Amino acid sequence: MPANGVYLTVTRIDGILYPSVTNVGINPTVAEDADDGTTDVPGEADPPSRKTHHPHPMHRHLLRLETHILDFNKEIYKKNIEVSFIRKIREEIRFSSERQLAEQIAADISHARQAFKTFGEDGPWISGI
Repeated sequence: MPANGVYLTVTRIDGILYPSVTNVGINPTVAEDADDGTTDVPGEADPPSRKTHHPHPMHRHLLRLETHILDFNKEIYKKNIEVSFIRKIREEIRFSSERQLAEQIAADISHARQAFKTFGEDGPWISGI
């Protein structure tokens, strides 16, 4: 498993390769309240709907691998997939708000799209995968 961070990846599903972006880490997204297992959105109203509940406080620090497949909208639950790592885009970051997280995810996806466009349809990323 690579070090924590965000990566340019390729995901294989049913023998087909798809460009993707993958986060490896503990997802330290926004400031957490250690007492009740919720995540606050700083600077915004605090009704219960503005908090994300984590099922158990210990789960907040488990290593996770999350992959976003570009331009993909198919049901793949219960399918085996294979994620191949091409290169690191950035380190894992803790954000002060969900908005900042969303903006960074959009930037990561934009970066990935540009990289795959540069590689081309049969770019060097495909060899050996």
